[in-house]
Amino acid sequence: MAMYENGLLRLSGKGEMKNYSVKAVNKKKNTTAFWSGYSDIDLSVEFDSNITKIGDYSFFGLNKLFP
Repeated sequence: MAMYENGLLRLSGKGEMKNYSVKAVNKKKNTTAFWSGYSDIDLSVEFDSNITKIGDYSFFGLNKLFP
């Protein structure tokens, strides 16, 4: 995984991504995925071709996620 200044989140690996869960934090929904801290910036995501499944709630709460 790499996060670049231009807002690109590049995910690398092989196989299925981990599933994340949603939890209530200070009455706000939040995911346990560490990139959830980037919810207020414009993000685009690039996946390694060896990733076969995106995990549940992987990008929950990312309000400015672009293809």
